[in-house]
Amino acid sequence: MYTNTSNIPLPFAIWLAADHGYDLKFDPTVASATEILRPMRSIILSRQLAAANAAIVTDEVVTRDINEKAAAALGTAVHTAVELAWTQHYKLAMANLGYPENVIDRVQINPVDGYMYPDQLNMYFEKRSEKTIEGFTLSGKFDLVMEGGVRDIKTTKAYTYMKGTQDAKYRQQGSIYRWLNQDIITSDSMHVDYYFTDWSPVAYDKEKDKNYPPSRMLSKRFELMTLDDTEHFIRSKLLKITQLTGLPQQQLPRCTPEELWQNPAKYEYWSKATNTRCSKIHDNPTDAAQMVIDKGTGFVTERQFEPTFCKFCDARSICTQAAEFVQQGLLTT
Repeated sequence: MYTNTSNIPLPFAIWLAADHGYDLKFDPTVASATEILRPMRSIILSRQLAAANAAIVTDEVVTRDINEKAAAALGTAVHTAVELAWTQHYKLAMANLGYPENVIDRVQINPVDGYMYPDQLNMYFEKRSEKTIEGFTLSGKFDLVMEGGVRDIKTTKAYTYMKGTQDAKYRQQGSIYRWLNQDIITSDSMHVDYYFTDWSPVAYDKEKDKNYPPSRMLSKRFELMTLDDTEHFIRSKLLKITQLTGLPQQQLPRCTPEELWQNPAKYEYWSKATNTRCSKIHDNPTDAAQMVIDKGTGFVTERQFEPTFCKFCDARSICTQAAEFVQQGLLTT
C-alpha cells in the first residue's frame, strides 16, 4: 500500500506505485553484489531488519509514501529504456545513426545459453548470475555486457563524476560482475555510462576548468581488479558479515564520513556574535583558531554536513548512528 502525501500528479504516481518486483528476495544465506559494497553497519542492520520483517506474520497493511521511490524509479526507468531500445529497436536505431547494414547484422542480443558468436557483436542485458562462496550464495545482475566488456548505467549528479566519489565502488562492482560471469566478461576494463540528472550547459560554460562533464551523457573507463583480488575482496566482506551478524548495534562499526558521502566539516571564523555571516571559512580547526589569535577577538564554529548515504539506507529507521545525526540536525526524520 502506498500513500501520496506530496500530492504527486497521477501520471507519475501510477509510475511510482507500479511495483515491477525485485528478483532477489531476502535470504540470510544470499548476498548481492551491490549489497556487499555498502558500509558494513548498513549491511548488518539492513539484514537484521529484513529478517525481522520476514518473520512477522500479520494482516496489517504496510504503507510507504511513493515520494520515497522517486530517485530510484528514475534510475530504473533509464535502465529499462536503454534495454528496450536495444532488444526491440536496435536495427532501426543503428540505421538512423548511420551504421552500415553489415555492422547491424553482426549484433547478437542475449545469445542463447551464453554462447558468444565469433566475429559478432555479442550483447547481454540484465543477466543474474550466482556463485557459492564462504557459505553464501553471491548473486549479481549486471546492466549490460558489450563485446566482452561490462558496462554499468548510472543515473547521478555531475558532482559524483567531477569528484570521483564513487569511482572505487564502480570498479569493485564491475570486478564482481566479471568474477561471476567469466565466460562472457573477458575484458580487463569496464565502462560506466553516466546520465547526469542535473547537467546544465550554463554550468558547463562556467565550470569547464573544474572537470564538469561536457554533456549530459558520457562514458568513463575503469580498470578492473584482478580475479584473485576480486575473490579476496568478496571473501573478506562475506567473512565480516558472518562475524558481525547478531551483534548489538554498539558493537558494530560506525559508518565513516567517506562511506556516508559526507563532506568534510568546515570551520567558520566569526568576528562578532551579532554578525549575520561569518568572516571566513577554514578547512581545518587549526587555521580557524589561529585567526582568532591573530585578530585578538572572535570565535569559531564547526559546520558539519549531511550524511547523504543515510537517505538511501534501508536500516535508517533502526540505526542509532542515524538517530544521532537527526538529533544534531544533520538529517531529517
